[in-house]
Amino acid sequence: MNSSRIAVIAAAAAAVLWAAKATAIGIAGGLDKSPLETPLFMAGLTCFVVGVLALGISLSRRARLPLRVLAALGMVVLGVGYAAVLSMTVDGLVAPTAGRHWAWAEISLWVGGLTLLVATWAFARRRSIEPGGVTPV
Repeated sequence: MNSSRIAVIAAAAAAVLWAAKATAIGIAGGLDKSPLETPLFMAGLTCFVVGVLALGISLSRRARLPLRVLAALGMVVLGVGYAAVLSMTVDGLVAPTAGRHWAWAEISLWVGGLTLLVATWAFARRRSIEPGGVTPV
């Protein structure tokens, strides 16, 4: 298995786990009412971080090991920064009110997870059509 495939699988798992979390919240009737909320969030977050790390490794596949490590760590910083900006943007656009629907609190997870999924899938697809095809890590 190669790092671009791992990135796609991890990103897809994060998106699915966060969708399952949203489903559990919806079934329970709101935030902090489902016992599955935290475990699904943490599992999705773990998959998101693995996906970001694997994407960084994939993007630097021809570099030496120290640069690959820096690329992976840089992607984690970029991923966390993106998630933070996304969350602040959503909070700024939708003024926090007592009557705000729980989905607004979750939208940054959905957008972040789908963004990672699209980015990893597009990179893996592009890489698979390069001359020589996919090269293992």
